[in-house]
Amino acid sequence: QQVKGIFCVRHFAGNVAYTAETSFLEKNRDEIPLTAQTLFEEDSSDLIKEIYNIQLSASEDTSASAKSGPAKSKTVSQQFKAQLTSLIEMIETTDPHYIRCLKPNDAAKPKLMTRKRLTEQLRYGGVLEAVRVARMGYPVRMDHGGFFKRYRMLLPSVGEDRLPWSAEDQDPQQLSEKLLDIVLEEGSK
Repeated sequence: QQVKGIFCVRHFAGNVAYTAETSFLEKNRDEIPLTAQTLFEEDSSDLIKEIYNIQLSASEDTSASAKSGPAKSKTVSQQFKAQLTSLIEMIETTDPHYIRCLKPNDAAKPKLMTRKRLTEQLRYGGVLEAVRVARMGYPVRMDHGGFFKRYRMLLPSVGEDRLPWSAEDQDPQQLSEKLLDIVLEEGSK
C-alpha cells in the first residue's frame, strides 16, 4: 500500500484509510515573481545566478514532465477557484457518510468516560437534535419520488384518475404536492 500512497489512521471508531496524492508538490509550487526573477538574473554575484539557474532548470524539467503544453502562471485566486470547483465536483459525485468521533474524557485516558463531556459533545454537534427530530417521525432528506412512493398508500380510496399510483413519466414534486393537498382535503371532511 505504500506504493499506492495509502495509509491508515486509527480513530476511536476504527481504522480509516486515506490516499496521498503524489502531485502535492507540483500542485503547491509557487511561481517566482517577475521582479524577483529580474533581481536574480541581474545579480552581480555568480553564486546567486548559478543557484537561480539550477532552480529554474529543475522547475522547468518538472513542469515539462507534468504538462505537455506551455505553462501559464495562474493567480492565487484562479488556483483557489479551480481547486474549489474541483472539490465541489468531487463532493457532488459522492454519497458521504459521517463518523462523529467523541472525546470520552479530557485526560485522554483509556477506559474512562465522562458522561457530562460526552453529552455536551452530542448536544453541540447536533446529534441529540437529529435524534429528537427522527423520533418525532419527520423524514430526513427524502426526495419527492421517495415521498410519493412511500405515502401514496395513505389514500387507497382515491382513484388512479385523480392521483396515479406510479410516479413514472410524471414530476414527483407535483405528485407529492397533489398527494398532500388531497390528504388535507380528506382530513378536513
